[in-house]
Amino acid sequence: MTAEDQTRHPDASAIRDWALYGPRDSAITKLVERLAYERGMRLEDIELLITNALTVAHEEDCDGGEADLAHRND
Repeated sequence: MTAEDQTRHPDASAIRDWALYGPRDSAITKLVERLAYERGMRLEDIELLITNALTVAHEEDCDGGEADLAHRND
């Protein structure tokens, strides 16, 4: 991905804001809260679940690219 790709994307500004402000869809926040409070999951595990789901979706679209995204940064 190039810097040009990042600036030409129609959601480029919202994507940059994602890390600072979190998801715009409150349903995502509510699901994270439910997993944490109702099921006792730790945030690190919820984030890994999200990362794995997004990685699988990316691999399906890109025929197996960047599988290492699913690993923790320990």
